[in-house]
Amino acid sequence: MYHEHFGLSGAPFEFNPTASVLFMSAGHREGLAALEWGLREPSGFTMLVGEIGAGKTTLIYSLLATQHQGVRSAWVANPRLSFEEMLRQILGQLGVDQSETSGKLALLQAFDAQLAGLAADECVAVIIDEAQDLSDDALEDLRLLSNFQSLERRRLQIVLVGQIELARRLSGPQLRQLNQRIGARALLPTLRGKEIYDYVEYRVRSRGGDVERLFTRGAIKELTRESGGIPRRINVLCHNALLLAFAEGEECVTDQHVRDATRDYDHLLVSRATTREKIAASASAATRAAVTRLARIATPAPSTKRVIRAAATEGPYRGFRNNSSCGPGRTGTRNERGLRCNGSRRSGRYAEQNSHETLRFVREPCTEPIDGGESRNQGRESDLSRSVHPGAANQQMNT
Repeated sequence: MYHEHFGLSGAPFEFNPTASVLFMSAGHREGLAALEWGLREPSGFTMLVGEIGAGKTTLIYSLLATQHQGVRSAWVANPRLSFEEMLRQILGQLGVDQSETSGKLALLQAFDAQLAGLAADECVAVIIDEAQDLSDDALEDLRLLSNFQSLERRRLQIVLVGQIELARRLSGPQLRQLNQRIGARALLPTLRGKEIYDYVEYRVRSRGGDVERLFTRGAIKELTRESGGIPRRINVLCHNALLLAFAEGEECVTDQHVRDATRDYDHLLVSRATTREKIAASASAATRAAVTRLARIATPAPSTKRVIRAAATEGPYRGFRNNSSCGPGRTGTRNERGLRCNGSRRSGRYAEQNSHETLRFVREPCTEPIDGGESRNQGRESDLSRSVHPGAANQQMNT
């Protein structure tokens, strides 16, 4: 493995949670303290929530690895089990034989008998991981299970550990009774700022390495930006970046290695939902493009005046803005025929020639209605003759 290339005693960034290498940030110390408090919480219910990969299961491992006097612990790692199956698992960890026990009622009676046999200073703590996946019925059964208490003291402690979605679910009206019973609540935050560097340093040092020799400053900055402070993501990115550096024969990890590891990691984690959204967006874009093409085909031909105006403002005819040609005149003035000319001084012959050329753009008929329901074709020939044959118009006026 790559750890030999970098002079390490083992892989410093393991994906599986382990209590042997536990980095205790300020948030993790508070989270572990909340779990320990939950073993004796007077209300009987404790909740710890946090982001995916923040280290909740690692804290549970650390809690179970420590002996707590007077506490008999049971850990449920699979919340997809039915309540009856969870009860069997809990009784099995408490050392209760269930070979001759069948049915939910019999299991509840066996569990009640187990609580009744505890010493005066003992209690049972049930820790449920990934509790956000518990069904509403299972959560309600856990609430009812907490009623198995004596009048003098509380013998059962239930600790719910899960993602932030668990807190959202408990705030709903269907679980308000359970939500009111939770006396201790804690949020496990992600790593921030220097804690990310301290986490990487702690992991590398646990395998006999030096973080300053193994990671450049640019790599740590890139890791801080791309990891989001989530320990599990830090482990994955550092592990893959070390593999890339090892494959290239480098002695340390650079910022480019971290960027490559991030790109490869995120590309492989594209969810099916994201893929479906991309396909739907592509299909929607294709549909809009087809509709636009059909609309262009179905659009009626532009009116005569619009085409003359467009042709007169482009190319060599940009000096003639009006529908009629400009005779001799200067910009912003009217010539002797009363027509505004926005171009430079031109001869009447040149203007008349341009008028005939402009006429080539306006040979399509116009069918757009105007006020009164008339068609713009009415009077078109006379308008055009006056507009594009100024010489003919002047001759008629002289007559």
